[in-house]
Amino acid sequence: MKCVLFVFGKTEENVKGWGETAKMLNVELLKKMQAYDPTAVQKKKRFERIRKLLSTIQTDEIRKHASLPTQLMHNWLIVSLALRDKAVKERKRLKEAPSSGTLGSMDDGGDEEDDSVLDGGVDAGTD
Repeated sequence: MKCVLFVFGKTEENVKGWGETAKMLNVELLKKMQAYDPTAVQKKKRFERIRKLLSTIQTDEIRKHASLPTQLMHNWLIVSLALRDKAVKERKRLKEAPSSGTLGSMDDGGDEEDDSVLDGGVDAGTD
């Protein structure tokens, strides 16, 4: 669940314990998940953190022992990451193409990208 919150800009400081994390699992988060575009240009660092944390989790364990909402959030995250990967590859391909023109601005976005691109005006908790 922390990984889903990381997608929306939350940090380790925001979700240190279960209490802090649970407060952010609400209807506003569901709205963000529905509106989220995984193909948009976003911070790379955020996704590196997510992948590192996901590598410590066994998918089979989630399927066997987690609640249905947790399983659904995990599935949403996996699909979002896959779509993001495809979008990043496509942007790189277009950037490298001889006729790419102005597509250079569509790269994967550095760490300096503004979080408001992800927030969509809906707050899932304090930043």
